[in-house]
Amino acid sequence: MTQLVLGGFVLIALGVGGLLVLRSIADRAPALAAEIAADQLARHAQEPVTHTTDVKEAERLAAEEAHKPSERGGSEPEEDEDRDEPQAALVEAPEDNTAEDSNSDNSLGESDSVKDILAEKARVREARRRVSITLYATSWCKYCAAARSYMKARDIFFDERDVEANEDYAEERDALNPSGGVPVVKIDDQVMKGWDPTLFEETLDKAAGARLAQL
Repeated sequence: MTQLVLGGFVLIALGVGGLLVLRSIADRAPALAAEIAADQLARHAQEPVTHTTDVKEAERLAAEEAHKPSERGGSEPEEDEDRDEPQAALVEAPEDNTAEDSNSDNSLGESDSVKDILAEKARVREARRRVSITLYATSWCKYCAAARSYMKARDIFFDERDVEANEDYAEERDALNPSGGVPVVKIDDQVMKGWDPTLFEETLDKAAGARLAQL
C-alpha cells in the first residue's frame, strides 16, 4: 500500500515538471523565432548579389549590339533613321472604256436595227392601207360574213357593197364575175372569187409591194 502511494506521488511530480518545461518553452518561442529570422538575414547579407550583376551584363551586351553596323546596308542605325524614305502616293488607274464603248456601239447598232425594222413595218402597213379593197357581198352569204369578219379583225380597210341592195353594185359584180356568185373581192386590179384567207393575204401582199415602191 505504501509503494502505491509513493508511485502516485512520483507520477504527480513528473506531471508537474512536464508542465513547467512546456510552459518555459512556450514563453521562449517568440524569442527563438526572432533569433532564427535574424540569423537568416545575416546569411543572405553575406551572399553575393548575382542578379544585379546579370542585369548590368545584359545592358552592356545590348549596348554593344546597338552600336554594331547593320548587316543589310553596312550603316549605323542612326544613319538609317536620317535617310529619306520614299513617300506613298495614290495614283489613279487609267480608265478602261473599252467595254463601255463596245456596249455603247452594240446598243447603238441594236437601236438602229430596231428603228429600221419598225420603220419598214410602218411603211408596209401604210402600203397595205393604200391598197383598194372592195367586197361584193350579200347579207345572207356566210362566206361574205367570214371575209367581212377577217378584215375587220385585222383592221384592213375595205369597202363593202351589197349587190342585192344596189343594182349598180350588182352590175359591177357581174362585170368581175359573170357567173354572179358572191363573195367577190377586188384588190386593186386583182379579182378573187370566193373566200380564201391565204389567197387573200398573198394577193394583198403583192398589191402592197407595188404600192410600197411608190412611197
